[in-house]
Amino acid sequence: NFARDTYAATYDYAGTLGSKFYPMPKTDVTAEFKYKYGLRDYDFNRHTITGDIVNGYRAFLSSISYTAYNPIVMVNFKPFKWFAYNFRYAYDTTIYGIKTRVDPARQIASYKANIYSTGATFTPNDTTYLTCYYQYKQARTQTPASDLEKPVKYPLYNANVHTFSTSC
Repeated sequence: NFARDTYAATYDYAGTLGSKFYPMPKTDVTAEFKYKYGLRDYDFNRHTITGDIVNGYRAFLSSISYTAYNPIVMVNFKPFKWFAYNFRYAYDTTIYGIKTRVDPARQIASYKANIYSTGATFTPNDTTYLTCYYQYKQARTQTPASDLEKPVKYPLYNANVHTFSTSC
């Protein structure tokens, strides 16, 4: 018999830097950069029957980390009181790091996406509106299993997602 204690240290950091400016009447442009970092570090101790504490098996993961970079640009255009249009581009890249007991070298996986969004709102009076929205997302992931140097390669995950919605 033994009991295992898991100690988890969690670190999260996030920051955003951005600006909004008006290059011409009825138009504004917003640009921002978002950064996130997170770390989950696990330490396992095992208590034996005699009460001794020994370094226990680290289960499957010793630590997980992620780093995300997200530049975003949005243009809003409102030529009339009753009509507004916007376009947004975002680049999302996240890098994941994983350590295990068996392989203490950090394994890296990544996610990258180009996200294009556009929307229009028609408001003929104070109680009626129609909004149409479209988004196209090109996303892909890459893991050590899809490494180009390995003799057996697993394919990359690629996704092209189209989203369309309306509301009124």
